[in-house]
Amino acid sequence: MKYILIGSLFFISISCIPHKKLLYLKPGENTEAGVETFKNNFPQYRVQPGDILDVEISSTTATPIEVFNKKFEGKSEETGISGYKINSDGNIDLPLVGTIHVDDLTIEQINDTLKTKLAEYIDFAYVKTRLTNFNITILGEVRNPGTKLITNDNINILQALGLAGDALETANKKKIKIVRKNKGETKIITLNVSQKEIVSSPYYYLMPNDIVYVEPLKVKMIKMNAATVSLIISAASLFFLILRYSKL
Repeated sequence: MKYILIGSLFFISISCIPHKKLLYLKPGENTEAGVETFKNNFPQYRVQPGDILDVEISSTTATPIEVFNKKFEGKSEETGISGYKINSDGNIDLPLVGTIHVDDLTIEQINDTLKTKLAEYIDFAYVKTRLTNFNITILGEVRNPGTKLITNDNINILQALGLAGDALETANKKKIKIVRKNKGETKIITLNVSQKEIVSSPYYYLMPNDIVYVEPLKVKMIKMNAATVSLIISAASLFFLILRYSKL
């Protein structure tokens, strides 16, 4: 009976999650309270085939521009998202202007390219391009996993976890994986969001179509088996209790 009690106490102790494993952005041991500044490494996303671009064209003159913006009255049959879809050759087709190659360009570079192409049709053209299919998928130890549509120009890993309702207490904040596919290659990056240095990581900001996987702590397996272990302990206790009284 004594060993069953000891085993029960041991099981309870190992199933508890230490406070430090619940924290984000932990400071170093000798860090004093105050403001710390970190340099952000904000990556420039380069578009690729399959991306959908929302292109808004305007002008400070009376030049008619309706023909360029008319396309946005419809939606892509494949995605239901309005915009110009980049085809497999890396091109978009703009009314009157024709085919424009945009593969592997940043949004800023696309704006400059379109301004140059539109110069012969529109005086003082202003071009604003936006990626409309900026999605990320969040899986694992979060409250609301799934695919999220990002309406801002960028999002970091902490904001992404916030969109998913925050990480669960059984989440391993030292092992958050990002699966990133680009140009036929797939990278798997492991981030540690429990340390404050994460904000200066080149992978702190996410890219379109990233998959974020939050690994569980080992203690989750213990918690999942808690009911089984509890049943075994109860059965063993009852068995020894019956055995003890049967000898009286």
